[in-house]
Amino acid sequence: MTTEGSYLEDLGCPEAARARQEADIAEAVAQRAAEQARLKAAEEIAVAQRTFALKQAEIKAETDEAAARAAAAGPLAEAARQQEILLEQERVAERQPSLADRQLDIQVRKPADRPRRGAVGPRGAGGRQMSAHQGPETVPRLGGPFPEGPPLAQFRTGGAAPGVGDLGRAYPAPPTTPAGR
Repeated sequence: MTTEGSYLEDLGCPEAARARQEADIAEAVAQRAAEQARLKAAEEIAVAQRTFALKQAEIKAETDEAAARAAAAGPLAEAARQQEILLEQERVAERQPSLADRQLDIQVRKPADRPRRGAVGPRGAGGRQMSAHQGPETVPRLGGPFPEGPPLAQFRTGGAAPGVGDLGRAYPAPPTTPAGR
């Protein structure tokens, strides 16, 4: 201690050192707090970026799904239309034979039957109604010695019950001729 002024300065040195130490500690605490705040902010930024990326991926997946549905809608609609066409074609194919049969009746069978029936129509030549199994080709009952028709013994039976022909009609037996005539 050489001078009086330095004595006073020397008395303040420990106080200044303590103040510097406290200042250094406070600066270190402040730096640590700043670093922690910076790290927390970086973490929050990373979480926000991750949330944003996940949301973007979700939106992209929904968009891709909608685009795929839209792309598939055209072929699916076409397939449904083709199925309807096939079903209609099946219905037409099922009706085709009956239409062809009706056309054959109109164009071939009925015109072929007209000459056989002549101009008689559904009623017989005498104007009387014919039965369902009686046609113009049936043989009328024979007259003569048998006013009610020939006896059953003179009918031929074509393999059915006695006195009954092929379709349930009775046919007279052919007349027998004596050997000498």
